[in-house]
Amino acid sequence: MSTRKRGPPPPSQPPPPAKIPSTSQARNRSPKPVYFRINKIQVGEWTQDSSPIEALRARIYGGSNRLVWELDHRHAGKRKIEIVLGNVSSMQFSFGNNATGVMEVELENPPEFFLETDHADGNRKIESIGDFTTNTSASLYRHHKLFFGNDVLRKIQETITSFTKQEWDDVLNRQFPNKPDLQFSQDAQLNQEEDDGDADAVATKDLNIDLNVVQDGEDDGDADAVATKGLNIDLNVVQDGEDDGDADTVATKGLNIDLNVVQDGEHNQGEDDADAVATIDLNIDLNVGQDGV
Repeated sequence: MSTRKRGPPPPSQPPPPAKIPSTSQARNRSPKPVYFRINKIQVGEWTQDSSPIEALRARIYGGSNRLVWELDHRHAGKRKIEIVLGNVSSMQFSFGNNATGVMEVELENPPEFFLETDHADGNRKIESIGDFTTNTSASLYRHHKLFFGNDVLRKIQETITSFTKQEWDDVLNRQFPNKPDLQFSQDAQLNQEEDDGDADAVATKDLNIDLNVVQDGEDDGDADAVATKGLNIDLNVVQDGEDDGDADTVATKGLNIDLNVVQDGEHNQGEDDADAVATIDLNIDLNVGQDGV
């Protein structure tokens, strides 16, 4: 029987600690956003509260310099307001006494709007859509107000100030507000309307009218001289009918055309000088802009 004593096991060498990048480095390098739950969004006439059916999130992309307000509906997909950092004039954080803070973002130009939907096959579809805010407020007003709890807002402020890119510092260091007007310029609004894909921009109607005015050709003194036709046309061009605040005005064009077709006035029964038929070929192209313009 062996009496050899077993010694203690050799000490194991612990693995070297992993190098963990700083929070700001990780966020700037990763394409994934940092997101925070929003209590309420307010832009102009539009106010949206978070609910169990439609959650609100602010996604902040430190690496790609973007801000996204996300409205995640349980059944209808995610509507998004996307803002590139270069479109931000200024930004400020206000901490209230009632435990609610406000993040305000002032824009140079209107943002972009998207819809993200998931399909049964696992594919995700993202498409550009028109302004879905009340009376297209996000296309008119510069200031976006996002309401958070004070503690959440403080984390957002710390997150943004930790980004190492100079562009974020430039935005934070500008005076708020940076613009004298609460609304975008008329040119910016027109550009946004042109970019919308809801077909409100132009309604075109092509009208082709062929009038064959036949005289009786009889030599009965009834003055084949003049054939007059009165044409009264009323075109009602209806816009898309969406409840998007653009008034969906009916554009009406009243067209009064009086065609005086003068024959040669001679009593020339049997001649082939074409008293028989007068033909008027009328081509009208009507470009009817939205809102009745």
